[in-house]
Amino acid sequence: MLRFAVFNQDGPATQWAIHHAYLVSSDGSIVPGEVSFDDGLLVCSREDEGSTAMGLLYETDSIGTVWLRTCLLPASERPYLFSLELARHRLMQFLVKAEQWMLTDLPADDPVNELFEQARCTFTRALVAGGGAGDYNVEQARLAREALELAIQAGEMLAERSAKGTLSTRLAMQRNGTGGSSRWFGVGVAPDRFAEPLCKVVTDSFDFINAPMRWTDLEPEEGTYSFARTDRWVEWAVLKAKMPVVGGPLIDFRPGCTPDWLSIWEHDYETLRDLIFEHIKVVVSRYRKAVSRWTVVSGIHSNSGFTLSLEQVVDLTRTAVLAVRRLQPKARISVELVHPWSAGRSMNQASIPAHLYAELLAQAEIEVDMIGLRVQMGEARVGGVARDMLSVSDMLDNYATFERPIALTAISAPSEPPPPGADRLDPGFVGAPWSEQSQSDWLSKMVTCALGKPYVTSICWQSLYDVESPGELPRGGLISAQGSPKQAISRARAIHKALHGSDPKAKTPDAEPSQ
Repeated sequence: MLRFAVFNQDGPATQWAIHHAYLVSSDGSIVPGEVSFDDGLLVCSREDEGSTAMGLLYETDSIGTVWLRTCLLPASERPYLFSLELARHRLMQFLVKAEQWMLTDLPADDPVNELFEQARCTFTRALVAGGGAGDYNVEQARLAREALELAIQAGEMLAERSAKGTLSTRLAMQRNGTGGSSRWFGVGVAPDRFAEPLCKVVTDSFDFINAPMRWTDLEPEEGTYSFARTDRWVEWAVLKAKMPVVGGPLIDFRPGCTPDWLSIWEHDYETLRDLIFEHIKVVVSRYRKAVSRWTVVSGIHSNSGFTLSLEQVVDLTRTAVLAVRRLQPKARISVELVHPWSAGRSMNQASIPAHLYAELLAQAEIEVDMIGLRVQMGEARVGGVARDMLSVSDMLDNYATFERPIALTAISAPSEPPPPGADRLDPGFVGAPWSEQSQSDWLSKMVTCALGKPYVTSICWQSLYDVESPGELPRGGLISAQGSPKQAISRARAIHKALHGSDPKAKTPDAEPSQ
């Protein structure tokens, strides 16, 4: 059993929020167990007794309320000091990433190193400030929290330094003609809205569109297809805008994304597989002259819409990929992973961790051109918790080990906090409580972080406008449901100009938006 002492400014805490609290094993997967608060202690119980890390949503002064974790720790009768262990992990993560990103030779007076040294020294002071034998005190907890805040700031600066350095090189190569395609920045266009002003926003600010093509929209009743609304966007992009189209997900297993009539075949796998094959055949045959890249499946590993065995998940993925390959051999294909930190397993033990699913695809030699990742944060649900940019950058590096290009197929953050409710999980926020400004700031940081990775081929914002579609983040569009542009639209336009060198004042994608 793990126990952590938690303090407020007056002494041991009398209450402590445990939103999104779960245990993590050595390989990063979620460990079955429970986290509770009892008399100044966070108590973590699990069935087996291996070394375990614990994380939860934590309020910081530096970057908002985000998910943080400890290092791996053995079970102990003596409680650990929670803030001290959070700081220990963040300091360790800084050192690991600095070495991976080849930033260990920064000058001593570099702001990144100065912050890290302050954090390290403060952490050392916290270590020796205790009374021994688990007798922690307010001053020790204060120093530990100060060390954590400094380490967080240093880590954020390190991630930004790494991303901007790589991105600058990438942009320079693009401008001298040695960087390949520059179709980096796209946006999703839900089929329910289509108008000339929306089209102009797309051409001014983005390089490609993603047409979702949800099965539930295309075939709400078995055997009756409705393509008209999707056709509008695809025809406009191909014939008028001369813009690439990404289609899909073709098969989306997230809740609400498959038609209701399909659920009767959940326990008849052979029939389900045949229906999926036929659906892919219909859709790809219709759009194969217009769509250059397909997101074939999404969310299948989460086992939240349909419950499938491990073998069925792999087999169905292979069937879907081969179906598209047969119909459109030259198309580029991705498989989309949801919950890239595998948080879904904290509430659903049938869920296959995203990283394990990617590993299974590699072992099964299922040939995909890229791995798609869906990064949506700020939604009051499992998997929607806020993460800082060092954590995002580290997550992307972990998926790069599969030696496949990565496409961020849907990123989003909301323009306002989720409505309060007892049944909702507080998702936290990055920087400041979610607003149009914080959504815009997050967009800028996310694009810089992602495109600062040479293996990331593209990044796509979830939706151009607010939609109520299943699986999409509410208030996660760049235009409100009433048609009013949000601040993030100006930021997206500035990013687009910076990426393509059309704005001499915009040197990097995080330039201030043009007014």
